[in-house]
Amino acid sequence: MKKFKIGFTLAEVLITLSIIGVVAAVTTPSLIMNYTKKTQAVAIKKFVTQLEDALTRYMADNRADTLMEAGFDTAAGRNDFFTNYFKIESNCGGDKASCFGSTYANINGTKKTFSESLNNWCSAAYTLKSGASFCISQANYMNGGSYIIDGKTHKLDYIYIDTNGKKGPNIAGRDYFLVYIFEDGSLDEQYATPECRNNANSANCRGKATLKAARTADNCIGNADVWPAGCLGRLLENNWKMNY
Repeated sequence: MKKFKIGFTLAEVLITLSIIGVVAAVTTPSLIMNYTKKTQAVAIKKFVTQLEDALTRYMADNRADTLMEAGFDTAAGRNDFFTNYFKIESNCGGDKASCFGSTYANINGTKKTFSESLNNWCSAAYTLKSGASFCISQANYMNGGSYIIDGKTHKLDYIYIDTNGKKGPNIAGRDYFLVYIFEDGSLDEQYATPECRNNANSANCRGKATLKAARTADNCIGNADVWPAGCLGRLLENNWKMNY
């Protein structure tokens, strides 16, 4: 009786390996991109959570109901907050470029120098031991403007964040964000006020009809000025998923 050997020919093996190679070439970049986005989303979520928790503790420690009552609207108060509630690696002061990258881009590829992208009102930059950098205004007031709801004036501030400092990719919406700070210590986009989050309507959302509209009013993706406003709002609306 003849015995038959069962196996694959060299040609069959080579064809199979070629197919595997093609599939890997097609899917690997997508997998890497998805993993990178998840990592970037986790990084900004971690910073936002840390900042919001610190602001809450800062108000509690100062027995205050608002950041202004706690002293956050003064240069001394800001310095006290960031130096005592964060682990600072370096204080770049007015030399913002020492803490941030030299150029930044939007997701569509438009590039600007750091000074062109960053609002001039941002005047004090820091790098944390975690590697993240941020820049705030050192003016003696909440520098992000104000809004009126039911006849009461509310103030807000802002902070520029690069979740990994000078390292790349230095892209708005990836590792570079603009976050607004409200007087109650909460963080969001400039139109997504605490009142809007509690009861979304045009009167509470600074003219925007819904909370989603308030969070996505600024164009994170295609802003030619590489201004990262609106990027945090998109993440919040998509449960911290970077699907843009």
